[in-house]
This record gives sequence, structure tokens and C-alpha cells, in this order.
Amino acid sequence: EIEECFSETVKLHMISDVPLGAFLSGGIDSSSVVAMMARNSERPVKTFSIGFKEQKFNELKYAREVANKYGCEHHELIVEPESIGLLSKLVHAYDEPYADSSAIPTFYVSQLARKHVTVALSGDGGDELFAGYNSYTRFNRLYSKVFNFKSPFLNKVVWGNIHKLIPNNVRGKGLSYLLKQDKKYQFAYMSWPKEERQKLMLPHLSDINYANASEIYKINILKGSKINDNVTSMQYLDLKTYMVDDILTKVDRASMMNSLEVRVPLLDHKFAELTFKIPRNLKLKASEQKYILKKTMAPMLPESILNHPKQGFGVPISIWFKDDLREYIDDTFNSSDCVVYSYLDKKYIKDKIINNRIAHIDFSDRIWSLLFFNEWLKQNQSY
Repeated sequence: EIEECFSETVKLHMISDVPLGAFLSGGIDSSSVVAMMARNSERPVKTFSIGFKEQKFNELKYAREVANKYGCEHHELIVEPESIGLLSKLVHAYDEPYADSSAIPTFYVSQLARKHVTVALSGDGGDELFAGYNSYTRFNRLYSKVFNFKSPFLNKVVWGNIHKLIPNNVRGKGLSYLLKQDKKYQFAYMSWPKEERQKLMLPHLSDINYANASEIYKINILKGSKINDNVTSMQYLDLKTYMVDDILTKVDRASMMNSLEVRVPLLDHKFAELTFKIPRNLKLKASEQKYILKKTMAPMLPESILNHPKQGFGVPISIWFKDDLREYIDDTFNSSDCVVYSYLDKKYIKDKIINNRIAHIDFSDRIWSLLFFNEWLKQNQSY
């Protein structure tokens, strides 16, 4: 049923009077879309992929494997640290403090695609519909019979006190923060945890409860869902927040910057409604993510696509900020026109930058959010 509905929705999304192609990351979602496009097309599918020199973040070999299997007209581009020069342009286009650094490769894959097509299909939505994020597996394990952290005493007393004792630059600090929270609302994950935001914000902001706004927003969504299953709750929250406010916003802005229309067949209402009927244990089966989607696509995709660990559409800023962009970071946050210090604590930011370089834990996402926020303030401070 999944195969039949998926094929039909991809076919419908391929209706176009202009040249059409697909984003191909090498993950199961975009690979599945391309496989279905090839099934429903008499011509080679035009595919577009972004890669990095840093192999940990590079999925081009998987994208090539799918492209070769289906005889696609394949195009690739390597994104390098100099792409940080795009920041000002991105801030202007997104028009809000947008904290997802994958806006960079999304812009470049849209730019690459627009040279050849006017419409592109993407695999967005698969992680939310089929429980594909690594966070779902991690949280599910926390509340399994093997790792039983359900006890209110353990959470509030033991983990609450342990959390206070762990230095901010030690791996595991975030886990202890989650464990001490109310079980149902741990899924309201933030890249800047509430306690850190309270230290980050200057007193005139932290005193009026701005630091809690994100959690309150997400907790109210969860309270209204009346879903008892942990994984399904996380899916629901992501569909209501992360998918619409991050993923789809990212693709919409980046593609429109390049006059490209992007369609998301996995989020077709008929296909999405079908996935809502599928039991959770067929989406996340033990620790295997997207179990039922993988079973559906197994005859059509190479084994390497089905079984390689999820990488996501990440950017190697964890490496760039320590090496190629180290001087850029220092120049930005030591500059006299770094306007972010009108709102955020200068010493706390500099400590985060130093810890990112010397500690085992990665703070690069937080530093990116500060870079974007600073540029946004510079562009809008006259208001």
C-alpha cells in the first residue's frame, strides 16, 4: 500500500510544463523519491547533490550510487568554508534569526538545480512521517526496559543534582538536563537549553521570562496532543514545529532565492494520512529507523542506501569553526560593531567559543546561531 500510494503521489508531483529534477542527498528519502521518479519517467531524471571535502559529512558516493542505478543525469557541487560569505544574503532572505546552518548547502543545491530545471522534488518529510531522526531512537532507549529513567525521584532529585555539578564543556551535560525534566516534555529540545539561555541573555532580558518562551510554546503543543507514546509524541511535535518552522522554511527561502520551485511528495496529504495509520513499531522497530519504508523500498534501492547510518544534511561547521573559519569567528566576536553584545553576555559567548575549540563537546551550532543573530541585528538595528 505504501509503494502504490508513494508511486502515485510522486507521479502527480512530476506533472510540469517546465524542466523537472530532484534533490538527491544519498539518504533514503531523496533516494526513494528519485527511484519513484525513474519508475514514472521515460527520460533520465535530472538529479542534484551537494558534497563536502570533509568525508564525515560527505554523502556523494551514496547519491552517485542511486544516480548510476537509474541512469540519472547527475550533477554535483562541493561546498567549502568560503561559503560563509553567503551569510549576509541568507539573513536578508530569511528575515528572522534562523539557526539552521544547512541553509548554506540548501542554497547551493537550489542554485545548482536552477541551472538545469525550474522545478525540483525533495525528500523532506520522511524523517517526521517514518520516525527517522536519531533523536527518536535515543529518547526511546531512555524509557525502555533496559534504561529505565521513568522514576520521578531519579529524574528530579538524582539527575537534577548531577546536572548542576557537570561543567558546561563536558559531554553528557545535555543528557543529564533531559533526564531531570518531566518525562512527557523532554522532547522540547533546544540547541540552547533554558539554563544556558538564562546565562547567555543580559539581565534586562532574562528577568522577563524570554528565556522560557520556546519551551512553553512546545510544551503547550504536547499537552494538546494527548499522545502517550514517546516516539509518536516526538513525531507530532516535529511535524508542528521543526518541519514547518525549520525544514520547509529553509527549503522555501533557499529555493525562492534561486527562482526554483521545490515540491515535497512525501508530504502529499494522501500519503501522509496513510503513514498516520501505520503503527509506531513498524516505523521505529527496536532501534531500526524507517523500518516499514526500508522494507517497501528494498527492491528498488541499493543495500548501502538502506543500511548506512543516517547523516542528515549537515554542514561541517564543527570543523570549519576550529580551522578555516577560526579567524572569521574571532574577527566577528571581537569586532567593535558586534551588536549581539547589546543583548547577550560577552564573556559567556567567548567562553563558548573557547570551549568549542578545546572541549570534546561541539558548540558549533550555537556559535552559528550567534553569527546569524548578530548579522540579523546589524541588518535590522535601525528599526
